[in-house]
Formats: sequence, C-alpha cells, structure tokens
Amino acid sequence: MSDVRPFLILDATADFTREDHLMALTYTARRCGAVLPTAALLDRETATHDRVFAADHA
Repeated sequence: MSDVRPFLILDATADFTREDHLMALTYTARRCGAVLPTAALLDRETATHDRVFAADHA
C-alpha cells in the first residue's frame, strides 16, 4: 500500500456549498491525501514524463 498516493484537485472538484468544499479539502489534506491545484498536478506529471522519456531514450 505504500505506493498509493491519493490526491484531490482543489480547483477541479465542487460541493454543495463553499464551506462543504473547504471542509472536504481540509479533511483530505489533514488525513489522507495531497490537495493540489490543477497546474501543480500538470507540472508534476510533465516532469515525471520528461524524466521517464529521457531515461528510456538515453
């Protein structure tokens, strides 16, 4: 289970109210996963892709 890294995209999810949305983000961040904006996730994925691509083509 150590390879599981749950995350929640804060600007790609919604809830019934702003307060409910913030509560879900806070709960996730404190207890079970990373809370990231879309841009941060895309930056991470791009960096990972570039690193893997470079290793495969070295």
